[in-house]
Amino acid sequence: MTKSEYEQRARMESNLAREGFTAEEIAKLRRASMTLHRWHEMECGSDSGCVERDETTGKTYWLNSMNGRRNPIPDRETPARARVASIIAARNERAKVATYNDRAAKRATTCAACIQTDQRRCALLILTPYDIARHIKNRRDDLRRALNRLANAEPHSAITPAAAQYEVTRARKELRDARALRDVDTYASNGIAVY
Repeated sequence: MTKSEYEQRARMESNLAREGFTAEEIAKLRRASMTLHRWHEMECGSDSGCVERDETTGKTYWLNSMNGRRNPIPDRETPARARVASIIAARNERAKVATYNDRAAKRATTCAACIQTDQRRCALLILTPYDIARHIKNRRDDLRRALNRLANAEPHSAITPAAAQYEVTRARKELRDARALRDVDTYASNGIAVY
């Protein structure tokens, strides 16, 4: 491990600890991130083949590029995603209990996980309450812009009223999803990267 890798890992661990994760949870998140990263590399493939998931059964196979045979392999993605979800849920429950009686800490305490399938980046981002609030604010701004376009759309302009209405509907849905934390995979570079 180089000095910069060590510093990056120490920074990641201190940021996660500041957000309320225990040392054991940080180690588990890191293992899950490495597992997901390797899995996403295998999905993209190599010279010898790639991982495929059967859409009907959900089973995973190694597709050998030399002979075209599909060999069953263990699914490592689903358990890693489940581990991340359980760790995040445990942290959020602890944060909810800790802030129950504290009026100063009534801000959003929910963290969320974002799993990125691009193998060139880190596979797991932990989104803090600040990241989530910023995302919701951005969705609100998108909705406000779409409503302004709808109000100012002229009959012969490039933006028709129907297109502006569609944009408003889409922006409202995105804001609703952001509030419900259903679209956390749309985050690009926010959050704490778990390497």
